[in-house]
Amino acid sequence: MLHLVCRSPYADPALFERLLDTLDAEATVLLIEDGVLGASGRCAERLAQSAARCCVLREDLAARGLLEHCHEALNLIDMSAFVELTARYPASLSWY
Repeated sequence: MLHLVCRSPYADPALFERLLDTLDAEATVLLIEDGVLGASGRCAERLAQSAARCCVLREDLAARGLLEHCHEALNLIDMSAFVELTARYPASLSWY
């Protein structure tokens, strides 16, 4: 499953914990919009420790001036890779 994190994980830690509980090796997490605020700090470390593939939308990270703060274990992707992910996964879940 593709998990789209659209809101800062720091805004609702309990919701972020529920996301982490659902992740397995078949999942991909994509941080977009304000979700990219989770690309650094404790949230990024927790995502990096999960079994899921974790990605960050480069355009949203750059728009917030956070490119240089992205955790090294997270994969930066562009908009075309985002489209490819949505085509690859038959189901997605948005986390707000």
